[in-house]
Amino acid sequence: MEIVNIVVIALFLSGVYLGYQRGLLKELTDFLILFFSSLLSGKLSDILVGLLYKYIPFLNFNGKSEGLKSINIIFWKLVLYLLLLVVIIFIFNKIINKTKLSSKILDSMVETNLITKVLGALVSVPLILTFIFNISL
Repeated sequence: MEIVNIVVIALFLSGVYLGYQRGLLKELTDFLILFFSSLLSGKLSDILVGLLYKYIPFLNFNGKSEGLKSINIIFWKLVLYLLLLVVIIFIFNKIINKTKLSSKILDSMVETNLITKVLGALVSVPLILTFIFNISL
């Protein structure tokens, strides 16, 4: 358990440091992308597991877990959630690049002062917590 704590603390501190380096707008944009992607992929994975329930292969368990289908449903929901999360984040990033929002964000970061860097570090806290939550799911 100590290793898990060290990894979580290291992820948290590196996220705060990156937030400080990148500034407020970039961190806020990344947080919104991850937050909405998590919500969308959670809802879509529920719908897809319901639709694909008859067609997805189930693992056969022996012993006390024999005939238990809820583990299979949770497994497939997790797989679909992670796949959808990656795809939706990719789509959001493509939309931001096509609409030239990323260049506007980078232009606003040219004169990053101490206030925007500190605010970027503070905004990175919910971003890294959402990231850690998605990993620990």
